[in-house]
Amino acid sequence: MVNAGLRPKAVIFFFRDENLTDTLFRVYPSALDRVARDQEPVLDDILAARANGTFYELHQAVRTLYQADQIRAWLEPLLIRAPVAWSAGRRARKKLLDTINNEVFTLDALRPMAAADMEAGREAAFEFEKNLRTSVLPEILRLARTAGIRAAFVRVQRRPVGNRPPEQSPALQRYVKQLREYLVANGAVFHDDWGDPDQPLSIYEDGDHIERGFRRHYTEIFYRKNPEILR
Repeated sequence: MVNAGLRPKAVIFFFRDENLTDTLFRVYPSALDRVARDQEPVLDDILAARANGTFYELHQAVRTLYQADQIRAWLEPLLIRAPVAWSAGRRARKKLLDTINNEVFTLDALRPMAAADMEAGREAAFEFEKNLRTSVLPEILRLARTAGIRAAFVRVQRRPVGNRPPEQSPALQRYVKQLREYLVANGAVFHDDWGDPDQPLSIYEDGDHIERGFRRHYTEIFYRKNPEILR
């Protein structure tokens, strides 16, 4: 975004618990890897440090030698469509894909995502100082300062238990305290949704996700409770 010349007044990061210092969260082969350029030296260094060097450098060499990313981007759509393409004509293929999308992959047909598919209570993940050194968080803050963008971080509340906020281990509470102090000291805005009485169990859909019909409700309370972000 910064390199593209975009200059918003603020950028808001929504995250769960330790995501901000989990270097490998959704990196490869997920969102960050897919939008990365061929050369990302800062990100490469961070990932190399997280992986203690050897494994990541080997992985990078393989990707460079065999152009694995380009091949994957070209091959994935072909593999996804291949069984249908081999077994059905164009009209039947479209009908089959429509049926799959409309009946098989509906929300009701999918399994509930407990805690948004993330393991909770992993004490090692809550070692803030240790994990900060090999995370992208310092680079995010540096880029925000350089571009004059207000960086805001919102920790979303995990799914309530009954109608009470989820329990937090002492390690998690200590981690959140250290994260808050670090962000504020570096000029960022921090907001914690945990324990918000306006976010009862009734507004949740699955895992930590707000039900579609209550998303406007969440937007309204977010706007009301975060004037320092949206000013």
